[in-house]
Amino acid sequence: ISSDGVLSTTDEDTSLLATAALRRSKEALILVDSSKIGISSFVEYGKLESGKFTLVTDSGIDPVLLQKYRKNGVQVLIADK
Repeated sequence: ISSDGVLSTTDEDTSLLATAALRRSKEALILVDSSKIGISSFVEYGKLESGKFTLVTDSGIDPVLLQKYRKNGVQVLIADK
């Protein structure tokens, strides 16, 4: 997930599957390790949207990005041990 909320992956097949799933979903739960947040990959397939997405990550998320996503209406849950 890029710093501006763009969702991306490393291969075309995964992006096609993710795109289809997101188009058919009213809500989406995105589970991502904090080390992957703020980094863009090769193939974009969506963007975090207010009300539709819940981002679940660990407490290692950059506080600036956490605030930015929440300010844009994305629910962010921190799941640690």
